[in-house]
Amino acid sequence: MKTYINKSNDEIIKKHIANMNEFCIENIDFEQGKEQLQMIYRYYVKRFSSDEISYKNLIILKDEMSRDVNIGENYNKNTSHWMKYFVSCSGSEWKELWQTL
Repeated sequence: MKTYINKSNDEIIKKHIANMNEFCIENIDFEQGKEQLQMIYRYYVKRFSSDEISYKNLIILKDEMSRDVNIGENYNKNTSHWMKYFVSCSGSEWKELWQTL
């Protein structure tokens, strides 16, 4: 049964990667997109509560990460397209993705 749950989660992530690629005219594959989303999630929950995602907090996190010389450039490079995509998402889409991660 666990494989079914993981497959379901992967399908949700694939859907969001495909939507982001179309919206942002990117060509991010599944593994790369999943890593990027997990990185955003990991840093977000270290800084904020994992209960609810907000665009305001994503912007705060992006600004804070930009100041960190060791992480900032890589974080910004791997998340700028996601920031654009998140603006286009409804609250239910964010919730679906956030719960999946």
